[in-house]
Amino acid sequence: MNICLGEVERCQKTSPRPNFIVLLGDRYGWRPLPPEIPVDEFEAIKKNLATQDERALLLRWYERDDNAVPAVYGLKPRTLEYREGASEEEKGKTRDDEASAWRATEAELFRILVSASAKIPLSPEGRLKYGASATEQEISAGALKIEDAEKHVFCFFRTIEGLPGDRSAGAFADLNADGSSDKDSRSRLDELKGSLRRRLPHNIFEYPVKWGGQAPSTDHLGRLCDDVYQSLSRIIQEEIRLLEDVDPVEKETADHEAFRRERTRVFFGRERSLRSVSEYLDAPTPQTLGIFGASGSGKSALMAMAVDQARKRRPDAFVIARFIGATPGSTDARTLLESLCREISRRHGAEETGVPSEYKDLVEELPKRMALAKPEKPLFIFIDALDQLSDSHNARSLTWLPAQLPENARLVVSTAPGDCWDMLEKKTLETHRRTLEPMTPEDGRQILDLWLKDAGRALQPAQRDAVLDRFRGCGLPLYLKLAFEEARQWTSSSPPGLLSADIPGMVRVLFARLSSEANHGKVLTAKSLGYLRASKNGLSEDEMIDVLSADEEAFADFTKRAFHRPPEQRLPVVVWSRLYFDLEPYLIERSSDGASLLSFFHRQMGEVAEEDFLAGESKRTLHQRLANYFAGQPLFAVKEQGQTANLRKLSELPFQQTGGGLWNALYETLTDFEFLEAKCTYSGVISTAKDTGQKVHGGVYELIEDYRRALAVFPADEQQGS
Repeated sequence: MNICLGEVERCQKTSPRPNFIVLLGDRYGWRPLPPEIPVDEFEAIKKNLATQDERALLLRWYERDDNAVPAVYGLKPRTLEYREGASEEEKGKTRDDEASAWRATEAELFRILVSASAKIPLSPEGRLKYGASATEQEISAGALKIEDAEKHVFCFFRTIEGLPGDRSAGAFADLNADGSSDKDSRSRLDELKGSLRRRLPHNIFEYPVKWGGQAPSTDHLGRLCDDVYQSLSRIIQEEIRLLEDVDPVEKETADHEAFRRERTRVFFGRERSLRSVSEYLDAPTPQTLGIFGASGSGKSALMAMAVDQARKRRPDAFVIARFIGATPGSTDARTLLESLCREISRRHGAEETGVPSEYKDLVEELPKRMALAKPEKPLFIFIDALDQLSDSHNARSLTWLPAQLPENARLVVSTAPGDCWDMLEKKTLETHRRTLEPMTPEDGRQILDLWLKDAGRALQPAQRDAVLDRFRGCGLPLYLKLAFEEARQWTSSSPPGLLSADIPGMVRVLFARLSSEANHGKVLTAKSLGYLRASKNGLSEDEMIDVLSADEEAFADFTKRAFHRPPEQRLPVVVWSRLYFDLEPYLIERSSDGASLLSFFHRQMGEVAEEDFLAGESKRTLHQRLANYFAGQPLFAVKEQGQTANLRKLSELPFQQTGGGLWNALYETLTDFEFLEAKCTYSGVISTAKDTGQKVHGGVYELIEDYRRALAVFPADEQQGS
């Protein structure tokens, strides 16, 4: 249920309108056990149990966890090996036998909890977890509790006339173990439908159908499809129009601002470094300030907080921030410079028409645009993670970085070790370099406490000491973050789990936990992380499910582990959802190619994933499968307003064909006039003219990058053969 309700909440965050529809037939559905019960409720329930056997069964399956804040009793994992006192014979049972045994245990626990909870005072919301079906709990979260539900939530009810009240009804009715009709479920279903009719009187669609002896009539399905389409399409079109009205420069700025806010949500320490940045911004200097720090040292968080403080302390200034890697376009130096020039121009009311598009011209243009700053309106620019610039235009040589800044402009940049570090040292004065040192143990302790409080978790003294002892030997905030994400999984009764000594080791601790048979298994974990790393800009969730479903090894592993075989070769969404919720703290969601894509939130995670899951033959294979996936998609789609290009295909196909060594296919793609025209015409919208609405495209530069990337690895004999 935590996953189900988490999915509802995630839909509400990802897609404000519409994000929920109700489909109800004649079944109330599965009535799950509560995954967690607050301690005070659990103690009250225990007092109302009829027998010691009931008490023993409840305590066998629910374990107190004082690491939850407030403390709860949590339902233990459903595995025979976990059951106390299980014999070797029981441990050897098949998965089907295990499922059957669990159903009997689940039914008894359900009866105990429903009966005992009825005797204690609870709010309607608090009582919902005792006896309500999964469907009703989801509907409560997705429809009944939503203030504006009448604007976008629609309900579709099917009622079967003549439905028998015995086993002959099959899966179309709720039945007791003896095959009789479950009257309590029937009553609850009627009450649920009544609540929805009262809450959403104008959004209800009813479909009475006849029972055909073995199944209901399907005459209503055409009307159902039309009703769903008509109800949702209007709202979806409204949302699309809102999205299309967002100017690309404003969207880029907003994406970086969202990234910045997330990095400052829980921040502590670094007072000396922040003070140093403030002093630089106030000083009359024509030089750039460089922030140097090891990967994982918290540079992005420091830069994000420095931006926040600059805006609060100097409301007279224009403050512009770019976090390289937060958006795909920011990693390309040409796109980054053009975006900066356009935003600077807008902030100062200058014309954008003169902003060039060629890289070498933009290098010369940036200081000219920065010179628009006035004494009464200084300009502060922050650029984080120079080391994450792509190698196009030789950007990491930093030749584009202004040697001298205009009088009223300041520039703060950061980098990790590597070629950018060396170049930045050469381009900055020693007095304008700041190095981030490892955090002190005391800072680590306070940050850990803040994170635990924010997550509603705690640690026992021995567990907390284990985390802080390991952090003391590393001192990097990213290490502490990874250790915290592992430690928050621990219950109060479990010993401290495995913690590695460094960041790559901690990433592998995570991968090992996800790969265990008790979680997601090696195949699903390796495939998912491998495909994610193999993508150019990330993958959408639909794309991830598509490629995993088409991967024979991944699907075979799923069917081997599953209790039920799906009706088609498509991985059930819930399988990915379970993995996603475990991966969520380590992923970033960003907009690219007209879609919302998932990628790794930190470069080091992606690097470890590449070493472990995208090396050798696996690298070529996964790139080839992604290439085949995007090659199979249409280049154009038809909308009501006309034709639009498949931006995901335009972006990913040449990249995947290059990575997969599909030389013939790559040659065909990069010599296909229709593909080339579409890429130049539709890809890389940089800005939209305020007066005419005309879009400025950078697709030709993306195409040039495709050629550059391909020619760098294209075999010489293939080139000659072409």
